[in-house]
Amino acid sequence: MEQVYFGRLERVAYPSGEQCWSPSESYPEYQYSDCSTTENGVYRLIRDGFRALGYDAAHAGQPEWNPLGDLIRPGMTVLLKPNWVLHKNDDPSHDMNCVVTHPSVIRAVLDYVLLALKGTGRVIVGDAPIQICDFEALHRSFGFDKLWSYYREKGVALEVKDFRGLVAHETSTRMNVLRNQSTGIVVDLGKQSMFSGWSADKVDRMRVTNYATGLMKQHHNAQKHEYMIHPCVLEADVILNLAKPKSHRKAGLTACAKNFVGACMRKEDLPHHTTGSRAENGDEYQKKSMLHAVQSKVLDLKNDSDYAGERRFFLYKWLYKAIRAVQKLSGAEQRDFSEGSWYGNDTIWRTIVDLNHILRFADQTGALQSTPQRSIFNVCDMIIAGEGEGPLKPSPKPLGGIVMSGSIWAADRFICRLAGFSTTAIRYLDALPDRTAGETSFSVVSAQGNATPIEAFAFDPACFLRPTAGWKGRIESEDRLA
Repeated sequence: MEQVYFGRLERVAYPSGEQCWSPSESYPEYQYSDCSTTENGVYRLIRDGFRALGYDAAHAGQPEWNPLGDLIRPGMTVLLKPNWVLHKNDDPSHDMNCVVTHPSVIRAVLDYVLLALKGTGRVIVGDAPIQICDFEALHRSFGFDKLWSYYREKGVALEVKDFRGLVAHETSTRMNVLRNQSTGIVVDLGKQSMFSGWSADKVDRMRVTNYATGLMKQHHNAQKHEYMIHPCVLEADVILNLAKPKSHRKAGLTACAKNFVGACMRKEDLPHHTTGSRAENGDEYQKKSMLHAVQSKVLDLKNDSDYAGERRFFLYKWLYKAIRAVQKLSGAEQRDFSEGSWYGNDTIWRTIVDLNHILRFADQTGALQSTPQRSIFNVCDMIIAGEGEGPLKPSPKPLGGIVMSGSIWAADRFICRLAGFSTTAIRYLDALPDRTAGETSFSVVSAQGNATPIEAFAFDPACFLRPTAGWKGRIESEDRLA
């Protein structure tokens, strides 16, 4: 039976970064001499998680303890995949603690990765944020640069990577493309894709908001379903998936499985919604509407002309703004939603499952194999989770929690229940490739090592997340709505 560790801090706060998030106790296995003079509960929770899950139990509490040693062997390539979606919270009243994976989480996991590698191998830390993310500003302002310098001063050769092929800077007038590369490894899922069987017309209407439509049509059509994956991802022997759980406007919930969207170099390869209403075999908005249809068409024209550098972009930009203003004034946007940001989205969950299939079964060349090609271990930063209008505009939800598991399916199912959400509403859960067919149960392990079947676990209503507007009243668990 799969196990999920859940540990919580009594005092909900991230540790100070003054001493690069070093542990506040010199643990027997700790490789360095420096310790923080202030409490680092995050490091302790993650260490407790490895111990509670039974990793290298024979040496627990001893200098020889190497909890990741069964997963990571000297000489391997290891990828740490945090959530670095954006350099700012789009809600200016809130900070970044509920948006991206905190440096203290990366620090603790990195220490145990390096312990297992024993000075050999390759360590990569990388993600593909959205196109307008200022990668340098994020790392500078949130302390990541300080963490990388700490390790480099100790002779650790970290590779910190921006996985994006498309990088752009948004100005008041247009989108300035700073980098436009297609050097990743293209993986075609073909009939194994969750989009296999969709009509050519429906596939042609798949979109991702604020990106040009051309590449989507090149990689998704009646013959193929391709995703461009960064080479570093497929070169990894082990992935440490460092997710940041949040409410999500399109998927309902983002946690471990959704975090692999950041493995794809080109966001234009990632179907997020399908144009049209449900009645028109789409999921962009709820009810058939001429106003919504015109908005959708103008948005396509705006995005395509913007990235092409065409002068008519300005016409489409102001026309789109005018349509959005009419929608808001009429209440149409609130009633029928837009851009697939509602509970009826039937597209994004399929993309999530496709990416998880690739990261599990694609080899270094992108060829799909019948057996898993790498190990994946998940560490979820829920010290401060995100609720409300995530992933880019979340509100902070202080939980003081760390979730850890070797199973994406079990971890995300637990997080879904922890958030007070229905597991049937999050449609990707039961389709994940690491779930054994028919498997429904797992155990939840405490910091003390006590295991409780998920069916008997007592969830704390104080941990429930507020859903996004488009999912409210549809995603909540039955107990929560009662």
